[in-house]
Amino acid sequence: MNEKDKYIEARDNSIAKLYLEFDLCKNNNPNAFFAFFEGKDAPYYSMRIERISNKEVEPIKCKGKSNVKGIYKYLSKKNEYNRYSTGFFIDKDYDDNELEYINNNFYVTPCYAIENFYCNDKCLERILKCELGYNSSDEDFQKIKEDYLKFQNSYNASILLFNSWYFAVKRKSHELKLSLDKELPKGYLQYNLEDRSVTQLYCINSIFNDFKDKAPIPNEDELNHAKEQISRDLVQNLRGKYEMHCLVVFLQRIIEELKGGKPSCLKKKKVNLNIGDNNAISILAQYAEESDSLQEYVIKRIK
Repeated sequence: MNEKDKYIEARDNSIAKLYLEFDLCKNNNPNAFFAFFEGKDAPYYSMRIERISNKEVEPIKCKGKSNVKGIYKYLSKKNEYNRYSTGFFIDKDYDDNELEYINNNFYVTPCYAIENFYCNDKCLERILKCELGYNSSDEDFQKIKEDYLKFQNSYNASILLFNSWYFAVKRKSHELKLSLDKELPKGYLQYNLEDRSVTQLYCINSIFNDFKDKAPIPNEDELNHAKEQISRDLVQNLRGKYEMHCLVVFLQRIIEELKGGKPSCLKKKKVNLNIGDNNAISILAQYAEESDSLQEYVIKRIK
């Protein structure tokens, strides 16, 4: 079958399309590490995989976790692909990822998603030093760190209920297809950036009413269990896109203050960082945390 015929066959089949992309990549670059991602994860993973494997990375975006699983199952049935270095990378989310084939063959983030790797104080310290020009002895360095923790704690407390509901409905209905934005629904939160706080404006009935036709209603025990699980480590267990949005909102405010656009006790300074929800994963990738299990997984997958 020539390449044109392969394309025609693949045109209406997402797994076949991924196979075709892999097939073309392996023919062009057979010694590469072929990394299958859910979405726009390459900026985070690629530099780390290259460092660990000492191989060039060929990223293949699968447009969803189910497609990463699907292309793995497809390739695993064909022994001729065992000689290539392949990796399958998925977010933990609030899914049940305990199936044996996933545990043995996939890298699953230990936190909710890769975005959570960007949101702790260690990552913020690297951003402040490398992007904003501070060092640890600067008074404003310590002030910004303290302000971030205050803002993040207030934000996390305000989104815990919504995340607990989402955890509960995901566990209640494994086939649930619920599309959520990068932030909570409009009107659920009020940002008080001047005093580094967030006000919660919603209750559980607000969620039930707004999603009554889209998700099942969890009972009180299910909600309490979800809250207990998430509260073990909020920064790691809250939805990653929400945690990243918190970081982005905070950094945008700090940058405004440093430029003199907002009242602040911080000393003004020149800042070139331009960050938003859509570019944060890429721009801040080098500062994000990394789990030990990533290195173990990549080494295991090298051929």
